[in-house]
Amino acid sequence: MKHSIKPSDKYLVWFYILALFFSSNLWAQKHAQPLKFETYQDLYYSHSFNSQSQTPDFFFNHKRLQAPSSNLTLLKTSYIDSVYTLELGLMSGDYARFNLAQEPSWASVLSTAFLERKIKSNQRIMAGIFSSYIGIETSVSSDCSLLTRSIASENTPYYFSGFRYLKSLERMNCSFYLLNGWQRIAWNAQNRIPAFGSNLQFKLKPEFEIQHSLFIGYAKPDSLRALRIYQHVNCKLIRTWGSGYATFDLGIENGFLWLSPQLIADFTLNPHQRLAVRLEWFWDPHKCQIFVDGPKGFNTLGLALCHTYTGIKNMDFRVEVKYYQSEQPPYNRFENRFYLSSGLSYRFCSE
Repeated sequence: MKHSIKPSDKYLVWFYILALFFSSNLWAQKHAQPLKFETYQDLYYSHSFNSQSQTPDFFFNHKRLQAPSSNLTLLKTSYIDSVYTLELGLMSGDYARFNLAQEPSWASVLSTAFLERKIKSNQRIMAGIFSSYIGIETSVSSDCSLLTRSIASENTPYYFSGFRYLKSLERMNCSFYLLNGWQRIAWNAQNRIPAFGSNLQFKLKPEFEIQHSLFIGYAKPDSLRALRIYQHVNCKLIRTWGSGYATFDLGIENGFLWLSPQLIADFTLNPHQRLAVRLEWFWDPHKCQIFVDGPKGFNTLGLALCHTYTGIKNMDFRVEVKYYQSEQPPYNRFENRFYLSSGLSYRFCSE
């Protein structure tokens, strides 16, 4: 079904047009080659031991089962000089179809669309649509340790729209956000109250980093007064054997909370092969974020193992097995607990 652009959405459309016009003027004036292009394709096949054709409702990436499909096709162009950065990314695939299902058609194809300006040597401001600052996993599989995402990543924003202020210090980056809600592009008259966010990154040592992300705002209509406070903390450790992550997510809404800790270890087997393992737990006793049938809330333990081969330039081939355990649906039955997935991704970036 096609969606018309509401008057309240026009400011976003005009922003994209003006940003593109501005970048083309800069390029013409400087006679340089600051334009870069990137293409990315993520193909996959996932199998389960039941007759379902899709994963449960709380998954948005690699969603189809028993059939080959495209998770993400991405075309991105960017303009970068000493002062300005402009980026526009267009996408299609299962991720765009399912994760942006609530957006109008003109917005559901936008991966990123932002303009950033340097105001001092260590300070920048940005406006538009940009990747989420919450979590360590993105919608681009080759940027993640495993082929598929964790439950926590699938149920936190993959993108935001709004404004960001960034200040870089010697061992710390500080970002502050004014946002159009919890993962939202188009303006919604029922969500008029802006949201606020912050992201603090500490590099304590070259091999050890800590990051804290915070969101304060409304994910439901303003009239419900369901204020959401969400925080994410992660630690990254780099060693000769590879890298490791420990993360902890905690959400509070209307006095009810949900949480999800996870551990990820990414082992380098040789220059062309990696083996990653993820252990996760998602606990939502009051069904604030994930609704399931049954008297109890969502309480699930997950384990995933993924092998990655990168022997061909610009390509990743992956095989992953995933297991979930729960006393409640959908993982209370043995045939629903296993997923076996394979993925092939290709990325090209212009120099």
